Amino acid sequence: MFFSLLDCLQYILTFEPTQFQKILILSANSSWCTRGLQAATALTGLQIDIPKQPHSSSDLIKAFQGTGPPDARHPANGLATACMPHLDLLKFVIANDFESVLIIEDDVDWDLAIRDQMALISGAIRNFTDVPEDDQTPYGTSWDVLWIKHCGDWRLPELPRLEFLDPTRVPS
Repeated sequence: MFFSLLDCLQYILTFEPTQFQKILILSANSSWCTRGLQAATALTGLQIDIPKQPHSSSDLIKAFQGTGPPDARHPANGLATACMPHLDLLKFVIANDFESVLIIEDDVDWDLAIRDQMALISGAIRNFTDVPEDDQTPYGTSWDVLWIKHCGDWRLPELPRLEFLDPTRVPS
């Protein structure tokens, strides 16, 4: 598929990261991180919600650590504790019947060029997942959870990986 420069510019200018039904922030409580995100939304025009996170009891964390077959690798206490808020936020998404949600941790920062960057991600994901041309959704619909990670995250080597150049990135 070939896009002209005009097509790309029109797409970038009309693209809205808010094509997600909600942008949710994963945060244990109000902090300088959440206040910084709220200030960033004022500069970029994005709308975010910060749902209250329930407390994860030690019994719940131990139960989570024990899930799966006995011979499987189980998460240590620290990892299990860190996973619980993520699971709670996914339960929140399901309970509220949201169709599409962008979940961001409270320590994330974004550039004023967030719309351009999300358009790059959208195009890359559409190509990676072979989204048909007649599908007008920004990321396609062939996934349940789309995990946008950073380049330093560990992954299983046999899993496919999508990388692309981001011209908005500060050169190293």
